[in-house]
Amino acid sequence: MKNLLILLAGLWLPPVAAFAADGPVMEIDVSGMVCKFCSAKVARELKGLPGVKAVTVDLKDGRAEIIMDEGERLDAVAVRKAVKDAGFKPGEIKMPEEALNDDQD
Repeated sequence: MKNLLILLAGLWLPPVAAFAADGPVMEIDVSGMVCKFCSAKVARELKGLPGVKAVTVDLKDGRAEIIMDEGERLDAVAVRKAVKDAGFKPGEIKMPEEALNDDQD
């Protein structure tokens, strides 16, 4: 059984790593999530933003990871608004500076 799990993990992990490497990754702290439905709501709002390839929300750490399409830039204001629209408080954003469009206009 253990060997089967290792084999399955080996088949699953490389595609995830390749998928994540396609574009820049943005992380944002999210306050106020208390259940899996909260994290699902945040993920749904963030996935609706242009240029977003995938979203992972970590309920325990209170953080969302946004994987962007290759060459895309995300608007930090739009990301914060999406978190607020989901009903939660956005926090610090971390990502490569060259991939962030942080215009406040």
